[in-house]
Amino acid sequence: MILPDYFVPPPLIYEISGFFYSSITADNVQRPVHVVAGLCCDYHQLRTRCRGVFRKQPGAVATALTLQARNAAAFDMNAVCSGFVFATSAVARMLWAVDGYGLVIGADVYSRILNPTDRRTVILFGDGAGAVVLGPSDGDHHGIISTKLHTFGALNDKIMVPAGGSRLPLEDIHHETGLAYFTMEGRAVKDFVLTELPPLVADFFAQAGVDPAEIDHFIPHQANGMMLDDLVPALGLVNARVHRTLESYGNTGAASVGITLDQASREGSLQRGEKVFLAGFGGGMAAGLAVLAW
Repeated sequence: MILPDYFVPPPLIYEISGFFYSSITADNVQRPVHVVAGLCCDYHQLRTRCRGVFRKQPGAVATALTLQARNAAAFDMNAVCSGFVFATSAVARMLWAVDGYGLVIGADVYSRILNPTDRRTVILFGDGAGAVVLGPSDGDHHGIISTKLHTFGALNDKIMVPAGGSRLPLEDIHHETGLAYFTMEGRAVKDFVLTELPPLVADFFAQAGVDPAEIDHFIPHQANGMMLDDLVPALGLVNARVHRTLESYGNTGAASVGITLDQASREGSLQRGEKVFLAGFGGGMAAGLAVLAW
């Protein structure tokens, strides 16, 4: 099923978001990523699943059980749109202290929390999952170069699901009042991204000792096509190819960076030694940045 089934005309969707369709209901992602990486599940010491929606049972535990990953420590991380980069950074730092591999999965199922009557949000989001396997690198010319994580807590109300957490446990009436559904102040989010992200990225590159002109590939959170069109010129990535998947899947939250990285890899776009810049940004508000040598 695709979002035009919510009776929003495709031309209007494209005018607002820059894409025509969004994906609904993600299939299992764990087994394919192991096939691509050529690893047995028992090798993993760490398994992280980042997401933007609360659930009683940690998703990482269920995933580890499904994969029969008997030696893995599994845990969830909730950083919404920045979650994939947050989790990648956290697992990478853990792996630097041990010898092993880690599986990071970014997944969101927005179709379960979207208000079907709210055209401001229902046309933007899709369901999806993306994953990477992290492991030992072979030196300075291959692997994660640097990461940076930042949270803007004063803006926490710009993207949220009001009910369902410890402060406001979910009740049936919250579906009637709308508190059980995802809410977003779109204009405030865009202002945040265009105002806060460019200087944060500039500081990140300076601290990492990386010239923005050295970046070969930019893989951003797939928030909104029009927003990305405005953001990219402000980041100074003059030689980078910008990878996009939102035209096919919409905004898949914590999954979007992983999905887009996977597509770039499968297409053969990423060559060994090239510098890849990952940027997750959104709910929190938060931003997660990472630069790596492929």
